Amino acid sequence: MIHSGNITAKNSNTILEGGKKALRTYGIRTDDAHVSIVKGTIKIEGNNTVGVFARVGGVVTLNGDGKVDFDSAAENQIGYWIAGRSGSDDEGSSRIDFGKDTVELEIENKNSTLFRVDQKATFDGAGSQDQPYYKFGVKGEGSQGFYIADNGTQLTTGNMELNVEADNATGLYVTSGAGSDGRVTLDKNTQINISGDNATIATVDGAYYDLDGNRLADKAPKAKLISNAKLSTSQTDGNISNGAIGYKLINGGILDHQGEIDFSQAASATGMYVNGGTLNNSDDAKIKVKGIGIDIYGKNSVVNNAGIIEANDGIAAIRLNRDASMTIKGETTASRVIGQGSADGVRAHAGSQLTLQNAKISVTGSGNGIHLLDVDTETNTGQTFKLSGSGDITVSGENSAGLRLAGEDENQNPTMASKDLDTSNAKGVTIHVTAKNGNGIKTNTSGSVKSGMNVNIESEEGQSALVVEGESQTIVQSGKLTSNSNNSSVVDLTKLKNAFAFTNSGEITSTKDKKAVDAENNDNVLTFNNSGTINGSALLGGGDNLIGLTGTTSHLKAKDGNNSVTISGQAKTELVELGGGANLFNLKGQSNTQEITAKNGNNSVTLTDSAVLDSLSLGKGRNTITMNGGTHLGDATTGNSLEGNTFILNNVQKAQSDTIFSTLAAGAGTNDALVLQGVNSHYVLKNGGNVNGFENLLIKEGTFELNRTDITLSTQNKDGITIEKAGRLLINQDNGYALNHQVQGAGMMETSTNGQAFSFNDSSANFAKDNFIGTLRLTNGTFDIAERNTLALAKALLDINANSVATVRANVGQQSFDRLTINGGTLVFKDNVIGSKKLNGDIKVNDLQLSNAKGTVQAMADGFDHLPTPDVDFKRPLLEQDEGDALVRLVDAVAASQYIGGLTLELTDKNGVPIDTTSQNTYQDLRQNGGVVAKATYGYGLQTSAGTVTRASASDGLYVAYRLTEIDLQGTQGNALVLSSAQGKSGKDSNLAAKITGQGDLAIDTDSEYITLSNNLNDYTGTTWVRKGKLRLEADNAIGQTQLLDMAARTAVEFTDSQGNGIQQTVGKMNSVASSALALGNGKLTLQQGGVSRGRISGSEVGELIVQNSVLTVDGENQAMHARVSIESPAQITMNNTAGLGNSNINVDGKLLIDGAKGQLVNELSQAGLVDVLRQSDVSLSGNNDSFSGVFYY
Repeated sequence: MIHSGNITAKNSNTILEGGKKALRTYGIRTDDAHVSIVKGTIKIEGNNTVGVFARVGGVVTLNGDGKVDFDSAAENQIGYWIAGRSGSDDEGSSRIDFGKDTVELEIENKNSTLFRVDQKATFDGAGSQDQPYYKFGVKGEGSQGFYIADNGTQLTTGNMELNVEADNATGLYVTSGAGSDGRVTLDKNTQINISGDNATIATVDGAYYDLDGNRLADKAPKAKLISNAKLSTSQTDGNISNGAIGYKLINGGILDHQGEIDFSQAASATGMYVNGGTLNNSDDAKIKVKGIGIDIYGKNSVVNNAGIIEANDGIAAIRLNRDASMTIKGETTASRVIGQGSADGVRAHAGSQLTLQNAKISVTGSGNGIHLLDVDTETNTGQTFKLSGSGDITVSGENSAGLRLAGEDENQNPTMASKDLDTSNAKGVTIHVTAKNGNGIKTNTSGSVKSGMNVNIESEEGQSALVVEGESQTIVQSGKLTSNSNNSSVVDLTKLKNAFAFTNSGEITSTKDKKAVDAENNDNVLTFNNSGTINGSALLGGGDNLIGLTGTTSHLKAKDGNNSVTISGQAKTELVELGGGANLFNLKGQSNTQEITAKNGNNSVTLTDSAVLDSLSLGKGRNTITMNGGTHLGDATTGNSLEGNTFILNNVQKAQSDTIFSTLAAGAGTNDALVLQGVNSHYVLKNGGNVNGFENLLIKEGTFELNRTDITLSTQNKDGITIEKAGRLLINQDNGYALNHQVQGAGMMETSTNGQAFSFNDSSANFAKDNFIGTLRLTNGTFDIAERNTLALAKALLDINANSVATVRANVGQQSFDRLTINGGTLVFKDNVIGSKKLNGDIKVNDLQLSNAKGTVQAMADGFDHLPTPDVDFKRPLLEQDEGDALVRLVDAVAASQYIGGLTLELTDKNGVPIDTTSQNTYQDLRQNGGVVAKATYGYGLQTSAGTVTRASASDGLYVAYRLTEIDLQGTQGNALVLSSAQGKSGKDSNLAAKITGQGDLAIDTDSEYITLSNNLNDYTGTTWVRKGKLRLEADNAIGQTQLLDMAARTAVEFTDSQGNGIQQTVGKMNSVASSALALGNGKLTLQQGGVSRGRISGSEVGELIVQNSVLTVDGENQAMHARVSIESPAQITMNNTAGLGNSNINVDGKLLIDGAKGQLVNELSQAGLVDVLRQSDVSLSGNNDSFSGVFYY
């Protein structure tokens, strides 16, 4: 069809029901046909009108001056529209030919489109030999030069000139999937001029729309524009006006930017506007603006940057507005986001969310790498600025920062933000500060700050890696902050005037070993926690700070305040330095701290688990240091204190003693104490020089051992060693030890002195007597129970334990103290117990505890000095030593155990050599006037009362019960053993029940009425001398096998016991002098060798006198003799008186010789012996001699 002339297309602009636009009105429309306009114009009037529409392969040719005239009063008009193809995707595109080499088209009305291309149609503006040169002008507000829609549609701008001159106008609008196949291209030769405010080169809209512009459901693929265009505002070829926008990417639209944007000369221009779109900025692409490089709105925006995005002054290279969500990707090592002059690299408003992925951001001016802006007008935008991902931010401008958080009021004046900051997931982001006065991260907010970014202050004149201003109460640092600055701290918290908590789990390093964290001027309560690494000084103010260290800390310092410091886990700490105050230190876990210092104050330091502290120095005050077993405290020093410093060893095992501390110095105070506690504690002090300045050692629980050393304590009256009930002081020495400490308490003092002596000195004894109520346990050593030692135990228990010897010396008198027990040791009494009633060296106690005792009681057995008569107050006469109730008291007790447990008695001689007591018999000398006259055999035992088998008594001490069981006579004549008894003594006190044996003599010389012998096993063979008093035999053979019974004047020997029973006795011979008396009574005397009787002889009719051998001479008469007399052959009795044998019946088997006697012989004679009456005699026989068959010889 060929047409010449004008065409007018009108539309009534009626709005249909439902708000939809009215159907379009077309000037020319051709479907798969060719329409040629020879001349004339197509005029469109009214809204929703189309000038020329070629579709489905249709072709419209406009020759001459043919063009579309727009209605300046109308909107939504389309001047030229090509849609679809007639053939394949590559052929038969609808087109509009203008029939000339240069095509100049303009649109001046509002919200309209100059040229629409859709439905896979192709527009080729390449300006080739076959194509004209296009020059489009968009002069209508809100209008578009091109509207490109649908996947498969192709647009090539070539060398066309596109002028966007109206406000809010757009050069290209790409939508509904157009260009997703890469066929929509803005060529580098395209000349673009933008002069309208807020005008845009191109908009890429990822949404889908119908032909009437109504939005359809979202789907893929998304519209995409490939731009190689170069946009510039340079003074020579500038083509962009102030306030212009290079590209808009919305609703998922994609821009592959391979060209350049240089808006550096256009004030307030924007390179890209992205609202949910994606920018792929290639490695050759450059964006440079004086305003905003990329302005992000909405969610899910993505910037993949392989090129350069730069803002030179203005606002930022990239800005994220409220609700924007964006990922900045650095696709190559050359990709950069740059802020110059006053511009930020990235500015993010409250409510936005920024993610970096290998991003490269730099600032060279006064802006910030990332500027997080809390704008007052943006309300309800969430409480947290979040940043995550990876990348590098380089700060090379003075007074700039890698990241800044601040507020801004409605007049764009800086204020304090109210939002939180959270970059904890940005651990892959590093800020490099190379410029003077540059900062890493700087915040001014009342919200919390959680920083996970890394900062490296490379310039020696740089500022801080992290600066927190405003009123933040929570600061969490998990990144790696490194500073080479000479002047500024790595973390600057000095602008905070409120209380806050600072936590570091990252790494903070001052390479110049200067301030790492500075909060020194804040005297509020600060909470400081480090689980990471801090190299350099961390400075806190004078508040009551709460400090927790679990990581590595070089130096932490706080001013005066009641600080609480906990060092735990595997913390490594070089120095903690606190001012004055009641500072509290808790060192736990496997932490290792080199040094802690604190000034004057009541400081408390506690080490638990396996914590190590190499050096501790505390000032004046009431300091308390607690070391638990398994920990190590090196050299510890406290200042002078009147109130007293306390060092506590708690739950210390013996094997931990060498490592729990090196040296302790408590200063020159007056009440410093070293304390041991923990029931199972056992601390061993091997070098007393390691403990200095203490006045008190307090053993609450466990064992404190002085091992081959001593502890030096003050000599103040109230100072010394206190042993509480569950405590034990172990004095373990190689040599003797004299206690010079003032010991008190109810616990145990145990000594082990390698067999040497333990003792108290005067001072310690005088103090202990009133204050020590515990136990002195002796082991492996000796102890003298006398004088100072006894005084010290006035209120204490003496426990004589294994391998110990406690001695009561002879003649020291009675030693009194409170309590006594024996548990494996030896209690020695040096006074002789033989024959003793009591010792002049014994013990008196209030309580004798022997129920479960074991050990040895050693007593000296050094014979018995029988004559001269010993002191009756201390010694027991010999005759009283054989009855089984002979006791010597060793210990006098107010209360005593009923049983002696496992105690054994050991006897020694005077030289301390043990005596064999295997048979319970010991052999002792019986001495008279210094000479040994007999050996005595004793049986011994221990008991706790003075009772006997027949006499019960309450337990009241410790006694040696002894019994004389045998006497071996050794002396003769003048050295015979003398038996004597005091006047008035009788019964068992004048009786000897022990066996008498041996070859020595026995003498009776007593002041008592009788001496009696009652052992029928006596077998001694020596002479029995009866020198004074009476001897009564209480048993057969009581005088053994004595060879001679010798009776002095006024002595008597009786053969009838106390019960009237006759006693049988055989002697060798007898010799009695005048006034002596041999009283046979009912007894029987056999004389083996006769003898001489010049004293009286008496006997009852049942008595008997037998002479077996030799001659018995009887001198004088014995009218009281009625006993039967037997003269065995070849024995002889010679009488010089016919009454020499009384009226006894005489059995004569031997010889009866009567010499010089006169009178009647009344005796009845029998047997067949010889009766010889010598011529000097005048004897008549008057007895009945019928039984005599022997010979009378006159």
